[in-house]
Amino acid sequence: MQKYAGSYQFTRRNHTDIDKFFSFLTQINVAVSDNRLSLGSGAEQQIFAPIAPNLFQEVGGTHQIGFRTDASGKVTHLLLDIFPEMPLEPTPLLDQSKFWFLLIGISSVLFISVLTGYAYNRREIKAMPKAQKWAVQLSAATAAWTLATLVATFVVVLNMELLDRLSRVTLSLNLYLFMPILLVLLTLAMMALSVMAWKNKYWTALKRVHYSLVALSAVAMSLFFYHWNLLGWHFG
Repeated sequence: MQKYAGSYQFTRRNHTDIDKFFSFLTQINVAVSDNRLSLGSGAEQQIFAPIAPNLFQEVGGTHQIGFRTDASGKVTHLLLDIFPEMPLEPTPLLDQSKFWFLLIGISSVLFISVLTGYAYNRREIKAMPKAQKWAVQLSAATAAWTLATLVATFVVVLNMELLDRLSRVTLSLNLYLFMPILLVLLTLAMMALSVMAWKNKYWTALKRVHYSLVALSAVAMSLFFYHWNLLGWHFG
């Protein structure tokens, strides 16, 4: 039963344009418990019991799901009776929303720690040598800009109406797409200053480690926007 567990994504999806991001939250997770499969969670969770090889019946319902396997028995597709023309396939790690949510969560904690530290240590920062002060100010600017870009991603992109997605490119979307590009520039500058911080021994070793982790978090978020075609104008 465990071979059926995991994340699945629709095979009919956009791979090359900005619409790829719309599949970020449309994945289906299959879990195994007590020799049964569950899809979804909460009030929308469905439980399926096996009735034949690779075939499952909804408990207390009429829906069925099936799985296609290869010669070795490995699952290659998930089939839903409500979408017979749209099979799903196992989601690679880099496409899994839970993988990116984990990175976003860790990065956001680091960014918030930068902003709170900057707010509470303004006098100490003001007294730093100019190069160190610039490095701290850059980290705060990068943290604030990344958090703003993440919020804008889910507010602007995911909240687009279907008619807008199919017929035109909105002004808000065009303006939003400048944000990830500026983030990449801030990230490159922060990576360079991170090297300088270690070379010139800015602050304490612990603070340099924290600074480097924040820089790596900015890199991770830049890769997030790149992977989901939000870095640049990928219009079909």
